[in-house]
Amino acid sequence: MYLQVLTLFLIKMTDYNNGVNTYGSIKKMLDDNPVDPVANYLMADKMTSNGIEGDVKVYLEKTISLDPLNEKGYTDDAKFMLAYIKEDPVSIESLIKEYPNSEKVKDGYINLASYYGEKGDYDKADQIYSDAFVKFRKTDFDLMQSYGGMLLNKGYITMKDEKSTKEDREAAIKTLEKCLEYVKGTVNEASTYYIMSDLYLQNKNIKKANECIDMAISIYDKKSYQEQKVKINKQEASK
Repeated sequence: MYLQVLTLFLIKMTDYNNGVNTYGSIKKMLDDNPVDPVANYLMADKMTSNGIEGDVKVYLEKTISLDPLNEKGYTDDAKFMLAYIKEDPVSIESLIKEYPNSEKVKDGYINLASYYGEKGDYDKADQIYSDAFVKFRKTDFDLMQSYGGMLLNKGYITMKDEKSTKEDREAAIKTLEKCLEYVKGTVNEASTYYIMSDLYLQNKNIKKANECIDMAISIYDKKSYQEQKVKINKQEASK
């Protein structure tokens, strides 16, 4: 998983050192030819990835209007990005069907699933991830991290919900057990065990709470995890 991230980082640093695809080089392209759809898209992409202030939509809309037939190969990307910015799930879903081979289609699935996950429609989000895994394989790093993150957040919400029932917490634990498959080998694996520990503790299952927090600490020895361990031991001692 980490090899893919490292490779992308090294490519980015090589480009930077060679003055390729930097903000300055893209700005010069745009200054030299303001009606270049490629330069307009690259500027929008650079502003988004680097958090540069400005109206990204202007550059995306120019890319689309200057190259409506997608002859330069960036119009589909621009349409996807515009739909993300507008948080328009209908457009994203339509674009996934219209441009199934676009470089942005995987991001399209992730953004669409995230939209429904944030709305609490986990069934819809699960279906979107399922479709994406079929297309990109279940071992795809980006999809695994995104899906695992959604499952982790779902469990966290239940953990923090003071009105949650024992049954709610048991369901959340099952969700987090599923989550482990997707976050294994990352910091989120420790977070998953920590949340499971707290859910077990809320359900008065001291043994499982201890097992989970020990797993979390073995992965990442964090202060909050040690505090959770102390909290569990205190409850066990007071039984």
